[in-house]
Amino acid sequence: MKKEITTIEEVKAAGYRLYKTSWHRGYVSRRCREGIVTPYKGRYGVGYAHHEPSWKSTTYHHISYYVK
Repeated sequence: MKKEITTIEEVKAAGYRLYKTSWHRGYVSRRCREGIVTPYKGRYGVGYAHHEPSWKSTTYHHISYYVK
C-alpha cells in the first residue's frame, strides 16, 4: 500500500520540485502554520499543491505547485 503524503517535507523528499507559487482565492486558517498539502492534477502536471495561510489577506492565500 502506498503511503499518503501529508506534509511539505514529505513532498520535497519524494522528489517533487516547486513549479509555481501564486495567490488563490479562499481562506486558510493561520493556526495551521505549515499549510495544507493536497494532491494536484491539472495545467502544470501531476503532483501536490501546498496551500499556505496569508497574513496580508483573509480572502486569498498562497498556493505552491510541486510537480515531477
